[in-house]
Amino acid sequence: MIDESFLFNADIEPPLILRSQVLRTEAEYDEEKNPERTALQLLKRLIQCVGKRAYLVIASQGAEIPNRVRSYKGLLWNQEELRLLEHDRHEVEVRDGRTRLVAVVDLQNFSYASSDNFLLSWTNSFLFLSEKNLLEISEYAKKWIDYDQVSILPFNFRLMAKDLRDLDSSAILRYFPADNGHNEMIAIVGDGNFIESDIEECLESM
Repeated sequence: MIDESFLFNADIEPPLILRSQVLRTEAEYDEEKNPERTALQLLKRLIQCVGKRAYLVIASQGAEIPNRVRSYKGLLWNQEELRLLEHDRHEVEVRDGRTRLVAVVDLQNFSYASSDNFLLSWTNSFLFLSEKNLLEISEYAKKWIDYDQVSILPFNFRLMAKDLRDLDSSAILRYFPADNGHNEMIAIVGDGNFIESDIEECLESM
């Protein structure tokens, strides 16, 4: 049993709930030639079932001294498909004059066809399911950056949970690949009524 604090490191109190679902056992995951591509298709199926807009929120693992080349390129420079989708990006200052790069991508026209590590990185990305628009999500993403530049985990889950309490039709989805004795799974945190009415049945069908 995975500790819920690993799935989402914040106090989950009403009206929020956390739901998790195993997608494949570690053995099933390892048997596949391209488990990442299957993972993307599973995420696509879930998103289509829920029926909300899906946004990729990603931030750089490291906080670095800003420089013009890094600022210009941003996080999506080498991700052609994501870069061509509607997106917003920021450079958020943390402690000691360092910054983290942040990007929010609207996945409405994403193909889910390639093994894109950005969508499947549990350390520095998550999916946001919501009826809100890109710029609204982007403003939240900036607020959720952890100002501890030492950590490779860029997000402050306590701040995320605090804001989620006021977002009654939104949820955060985190994906975890199978690894080190753990099964592949997803975890979703959001308003309890929203998850129970719009997401839970979709999760159970995975």
